[in-house]
Amino acid sequence: MHPTFAYASAGVDFYALTGLSDMYLTQDFGYSKSDKEMYRALVKKTFLTLLNANSEVQAAKSVMKKVKKNYLDQDAAGGPHRVRYAYPRDVTYYKVRDLINWIRAQHPSINHLFCTELGPYFQFIDSEISNRVLMKMIGEGRPVLPVHDSFICKTEDQARLSEIMHEAFAEQMNLIGYRAVEVRLKTTTA
Repeated sequence: MHPTFAYASAGVDFYALTGLSDMYLTQDFGYSKSDKEMYRALVKKTFLTLLNANSEVQAAKSVMKKVKKNYLDQDAAGGPHRVRYAYPRDVTYYKVRDLINWIRAQHPSINHLFCTELGPYFQFIDSEISNRVLMKMIGEGRPVLPVHDSFICKTEDQARLSEIMHEAFAEQMNLIGYRAVEVRLKTTTA
């Protein structure tokens, strides 16, 4: 959600502007499915770190720290296929710096927001949206369980939950003066 908030604060609807469906991998590099997942995970980590950091140097160092820990996790688990997400094995500090430049080039509308430590503020916005969702669903007698950045609900309540999530997002954006841009929500069943 943080990249969506960044675009909303800039008054730009990324999806309408670009016609793309993924803020992180804005180009098709012809990766295999597993490589695409690894590179997307690295781009996502770097993108989000840029929104949280106070400088590019701090962002690059933070990403490298996560990458090195991820390599240890992959090794301990017996390979990249055994961890929740894996980063490519050839990442270096200089490649992260190049990646930062690439991300900036892909997102000129929000360049001014990188390295401004917006993460805590965006976390607050996210919590306000979650609270709105919870209160609306409870008010309708449809209890949901929040789990990190998701909600668990009865199968028959999924469509209504999705509607309420969109409503809560638009309401919160309006309240704080951000443009209510399109938000892409995933619905899964387990």
